[in-house]
Amino acid sequence: MALSIKNTRPITVLEVIRKSLVKLFYNRLSAILAAHNVLKGGNFADLPGGTCHDPIITLESIIHDANHNNSPLWILSQDIFKAFDSVNLTILKFALERIRLPASAITFILSLFMNRSNRIFTAYGETSSYWVRIGIDQGEVISPLLWVIYLDPLLTVLKKEMLDPYILRSPTLLSNLSDSPLDVVINNLVFMDDSTLISSSKAGLEYMLSITEEFYALNNTSANHQKYVLISNSLPLTTTSTILPVEFHLSLSSLNDISSISVTPLSITSSFCFLGVWFNIKGSRDFVTKQIAGECNSFAATLRLAPNKLFIFTTRCSFLNWSTHKANFSCSLPNPMLYLSQALGLINLSSHLIQCHVNNLFLMANSSTPRIQCLFLYRLMLIQFRFLIPVSPLMVDDWSLWSCMTAFKRNYITCTLASLSSTPFRLQHACFSSSFPDFTLPGHTPLYLCMSPPVFKTCLKVLRKRHLYYLSQLIAPSGSHLISWTVYQTAYIAQLVDKRGHSLPYKWYLDIKANTTLPDSHDQLYDRYVCPPFTTSSVTLVPAAVIYAALRASPDDSTITIYTDSQAAIDGLSLCVSSSYSNSRLYYKTTNFELWASIECSIHTKRLTVFPVKVKGHDGNYWNEFADSLANSAHHSDTARLLLVAAYTSLHNVRLVYDNVVCESNPRRLFKLYFQATFLKELLSLRRFQFIYCLRNKDDYVVDWNLTWFTLNFSWHTTPLSWLLMLHGITPSNSNSSSMICLSWGN
Repeated sequence: MALSIKNTRPITVLEVIRKSLVKLFYNRLSAILAAHNVLKGGNFADLPGGTCHDPIITLESIIHDANHNNSPLWILSQDIFKAFDSVNLTILKFALERIRLPASAITFILSLFMNRSNRIFTAYGETSSYWVRIGIDQGEVISPLLWVIYLDPLLTVLKKEMLDPYILRSPTLLSNLSDSPLDVVINNLVFMDDSTLISSSKAGLEYMLSITEEFYALNNTSANHQKYVLISNSLPLTTTSTILPVEFHLSLSSLNDISSISVTPLSITSSFCFLGVWFNIKGSRDFVTKQIAGECNSFAATLRLAPNKLFIFTTRCSFLNWSTHKANFSCSLPNPMLYLSQALGLINLSSHLIQCHVNNLFLMANSSTPRIQCLFLYRLMLIQFRFLIPVSPLMVDDWSLWSCMTAFKRNYITCTLASLSSTPFRLQHACFSSSFPDFTLPGHTPLYLCMSPPVFKTCLKVLRKRHLYYLSQLIAPSGSHLISWTVYQTAYIAQLVDKRGHSLPYKWYLDIKANTTLPDSHDQLYDRYVCPPFTTSSVTLVPAAVIYAALRASPDDSTITIYTDSQAAIDGLSLCVSSSYSNSRLYYKTTNFELWASIECSIHTKRLTVFPVKVKGHDGNYWNEFADSLANSAHHSDTARLLLVAAYTSLHNVRLVYDNVVCESNPRRLFKLYFQATFLKELLSLRRFQFIYCLRNKDDYVVDWNLTWFTLNFSWHTTPLSWLLMLHGITPSNSNSSSMICLSWGN
């Protein structure tokens, strides 16, 4: 195939000093733009916390909603020809002035791309220099951010002037949410220069295409119409031999002289790629399955004549034997040794998937992007509606009732929550607000807990149609008896007659009666289990907790000096200045992030000025020793006030818990550590390691923990062994060390 300059993707090689200076400028500018939400267009790229994961889950939610509600959906993927090379510096200046950037900063940015020349490195040497007339460099640190600023006016107009956008309407089972449904309105998804227009009608796409063509003409940007990709579930089911182009008629103006664009759509049975992920508008996974099969067949064809192929294409057991053989291990080596990081360190696919999916769901629930938070709420409400769960899906511990349903298998959130139930971890609601409402009606018992699984799944549509969700809807006013079927028929006769005038079957009622009432007791209910009040435990006395308590007690507009020997506390306060704990992609990577987020909120809300001062610990200083003694006495005091979990975790919507203990570590690392501990536990549970019971039976054997930890030099909080010993109720002797913090403040 002949080479063409159009197929090249050049990258500019820049000087190190220049790149360092621009990187420093970019870091400060991007942080300001993100913190103050300056760019309103909704481009998901190149701002702190920006990720392609958000538009991917948004598109997945749109397709899921369209299939569930049979809603019309039109998706058009645009292709911008050499986006960075076509940037007009005059228009870029206007875009920078639009966001109120200082004149000196604008001059500095434009000077990077004006009055300059380039040379090209080739296989035959360097070319002669030439003057660059237009565009920004592909490879310059700030170029992606400039493109986002450059494109923001177009995205802002598309966001304000919507015609037939796609609306994800939140279904609800709860009457208190019916007046203000949490609908999500979407008409475009943009990540850098990948632009995708979304509408519920062809007219909506035509309106947006007219706007984009005007913008492209005004800004010297070329759109390659031949590479536009159109997908719609409103077109007839076609095959590759009968696909006909779709004509989009555009509005003519002084900026747009293109009257129509013709795009050949994909068949609804075909799949399309969006940011590296393959989608099908009908939710089919056949294409991905065929891709995997194709990769396996290609791999098999390559190794067909290779030696030792018997070990490659055999059963799982033989494969594990082959792995241990290649690693020079004995064939009798236990399988968990293959996955321990201290041994072979292979990745266990099942644990890795749970780790990734739970981490992504946790980030989605606590996203700093309002649209993603709304999507999370919408998906929870959709799960409630489809599976008739009148409580929050995060409160369901056993998903076996719905796991065999097709709708369950096609919903990745339900599958993730079900996989999470196989571990001690849970996701809990940390707080409720007008933007994050409580989905549960307190004091009611869901019907899925009162009915046998086969009957509940059989009568699911009937119960939803009749708005029957709770046992309390079928309880007499006395509260102790189930109402009879005759009374129910009499009271709800209007709802109990279908279109044909026949009375509804009452199989579901008989099942509820059999499971909830005492035999021969005139429908008297069993005694219901009363849920104990929620109690919280105190957190470990760490510098962050001391700082949090001190700042909460400080008056507004105060200047506070914190003297501490903890470098972690000083680093944490430094992150508060940059609002790192407000960004969902950054805060969760910090240890004790829930507490630090509350500290950051207290500083900004009370307008506090905080100066951390590093001092030496335990150096004989009177104030150091005095603060240390206060910390120890409070830590061991029975009258010390507890720091409630709800008080410092209320900034985020959802929290991760392990056996009712709030997890404040990186979820991805936490799950990795948990599965490593699980593999180690499986290894030690083998018959050959039965002597381990002596470690937890103090009557038979006592371990000198000081000598053990000194010899092994293990970190108690970072090794899988700590998890294993905690699961067996073994803890090393506690040290009485504590961090010292002194505080002073003044108005």
